[in-house]
Amino acid sequence: MNLHAQRIFIIGYGSLFRDANRRQTYFQHVPGHLATLDGFERVFDKRSYPMRATSLGVRQAAGVRLPIVLVEVDIQTFPFFDSREIDNGYDQTQIDYSLVKGAEDLQLNENDQMILYMPSSRSDQWGHTYHALSSREYPVLQSYIDAIIGGFLIEGLSDIARQFMATTRWDDVVLENDRKEPRYVRGLTSHEYQEYEIADQVDQLMREYDLSHLLISREEGR
Repeated sequence: MNLHAQRIFIIGYGSLFRDANRRQTYFQHVPGHLATLDGFERVFDKRSYPMRATSLGVRQAAGVRLPIVLVEVDIQTFPFFDSREIDNGYDQTQIDYSLVKGAEDLQLNENDQMILYMPSSRSDQWGHTYHALSSREYPVLQSYIDAIIGGFLIEGLSDIARQFMATTRWDDVVLENDRKEPRYVRGLTSHEYQEYEIADQVDQLMREYDLSHLLISREEGR
């Protein structure tokens, strides 16, 4: 931790775009500031062994401008949230503030600490690696994708939803259709699915971004 930091910002790239998820994560209302991060892309490469699934991580990628949300965390409580992420299989990476664009209202400067959590190369106590791509045994859950993209749509961020599709690597994804019996513990409610027509909108986005093969393999029980 930078002892001279004036402010600490967590760089969110998935569920933290949604206000309800920020409340659940940080136990209070925390504003989210939209911005972009240069030189990174999303990839499904974070294993969750209790859920038997694979979730989002990020990795460096030249020329990519990643849409993100900045969440300011109190300096005094940051160690608690930081240790929680480390225990969940992430490593803390400090990002140079100059790579963050947008969020002009925050007036970011060199004294601000920008924290990005990436899947760790460590293993858990049973020897399972946290950093791995999806597989048949540890697929990407449709209910998880619905929750991420649905969060954008619920917040009125349809443009961010499309940027999400464009800045995520999909070529290694093994998808499981669990919409009938969702396995993602922080997934959308049935009311949210219906009110915002999440399933139809997500499937349409997947078709728009040439991911129809995932929809087909999903229905085949892949």
